[in-house]
Amino acid sequence: MDYNGVVKVRNVFLSVIAVAAVAVAQDTFSPLRTYVVGEKDVYSMSMKMESEQYDVTMTGKMSYLVKKLYDNGDADLETKVYNVVMNAMGQEVQQPESPAQVRRYNKYGVPIEKVDPKAPKQPTFMNFLAYRNGATLKLGESMPIQEELNDEAKTKVKGKAKLDSISDGVAKVVTQLDITSKNSSKPMHVESISYLDTKSSKLNRVESKVTNVEQSATPGLPGLKSITVVLQRDKS
Repeated sequence: MDYNGVVKVRNVFLSVIAVAAVAVAQDTFSPLRTYVVGEKDVYSMSMKMESEQYDVTMTGKMSYLVKKLYDNGDADLETKVYNVVMNAMGQEVQQPESPAQVRRYNKYGVPIEKVDPKAPKQPTFMNFLAYRNGATLKLGESMPIQEELNDEAKTKVKGKAKLDSISDGVAKVVTQLDITSKNSSKPMHVESISYLDTKSSKLNRVESKVTNVEQSATPGLPGLKSITVVLQRDKS
């Protein structure tokens, strides 16, 4: 084989390696985040709470601003919920704006500091809508999830997550979770479909349905049959 033939074979070989590397990369999804100080993401939120008496809908905005980085990949994020409107029995009410909170998040986007007891509390299930386990997911395989929070309610989470597909730079992850606490009489069930950016691991969109809703999760509202939540990251 002459020199030109060797070069052609080498190029073909390198092309095969490159294609194989891309194929392997597209078969897995890692939730590892890379934070950048000053980077801000805004999400549009919609929620429908279905009860035996009447339905309640809520819309609003949630923002996350990176304030500080840590050497281990964690970051301080300032979170803010605003422009919240509640509609019940045809009456629309603008909710008061909550003060911004700063909490430390790990490199997988999970808050690792307890909430300020003086701050407004959000329902526990809101923390488990999207995939938050640190493990890398493989296409078509289910990953068991078991988590116990260091909180006053002694929250425990069990379930599974599955990387359903990867297409056009977006990973589709399906999760099924049961959430219990020291005062719960039955597990609260959360089924979600998350769409995450494969490059940044940011959440693009999540669609969730919560059933077996505990009364304590939504104080002030009648017994709920289900809650449907959709979060969509706004385009910058």
